[in-house]
Amino acid sequence: MRNTNLLRGKILITGISGFFGKYLCNYLSKEYPELKIYGIDVNKPITIQSNIKFIKSDITDYKDIKSTLNRIHPDIIFHLAGIFNASDLTFLHKVNVIGSENVISVAGNFSKNVCIILASSASVYGSVRRENNPIKEEINL
Repeated sequence: MRNTNLLRGKILITGISGFFGKYLCNYLSKEYPELKIYGIDVNKPITIQSNIKFIKSDITDYKDIKSTLNRIHPDIIFHLAGIFNASDLTFLHKVNVIGSENVISVAGNFSKNVCIILASSASVYGSVRRENNPIKEEINL
């Protein structure tokens, strides 16, 4: 039996066009049809369920993301927007750090508490020697 107290109200998925975003929106729309689900990204998804409202928005643009979040006023944000492109460190920082800061900052100014789930990957550890795999949280690189 699923716990309906955990997921409620308006759900926002940032990076809905990305790898994990598309799977999360599929899961939520099937398992929680009562939710109001919104997805944002700089790119429109190739396919999207009819019950999910897509809004083109750029998390790196503070005014844009502020306008978008103020329109939606989500209860829960699954922040999945991010990139891994070591060839352009400035853009990597802009999306992953500044973009995340923008989402958190705007949501933090709401009059209600917003649950924000941040996604990450093992790439935050950088290159890891084979003998250090699998990576443990307490590893000192």
